[in-house]
Amino acid sequence: MTERKINNRVKRLMELDAQIHALEQERKAIIEEIQSEMTEPEVRTNTYIVRGTPYKTTRFDSTALKKDFPDMYREYARETESKRFSYKTA
Repeated sequence: MTERKINNRVKRLMELDAQIHALEQERKAIIEEIQSEMTEPEVRTNTYIVRGTPYKTTRFDSTALKKDFPDMYREYARETESKRFSYKTA
C-alpha cells in the first residue's frame, strides 16, 4: 500500500472515529434524558415500549485474585498473543 493510500485511509478512520464518538455521546444523552423522565419501569407509547429495568451482574475480580493469591493467579492465567492496531498524527 502506498504512503498516500495509507494517509487517506488513516484520515478516513479518524473522521469515522470522530463521528462515532459524537454519535455515542448523543445516544448516551438521549438515553439519560429518557431515563431521567421515566416515572415507571415501563412506558408504552403507540409505537414503542421503553423499559428501565434494574439488574445486577457478577464479575470476576482478577485484580483482587492476583493481589491476594498470586500463585493461584499465575497457575490459571493464560497468555495470548495478538496485534494491536493504532494510529495517530505524526
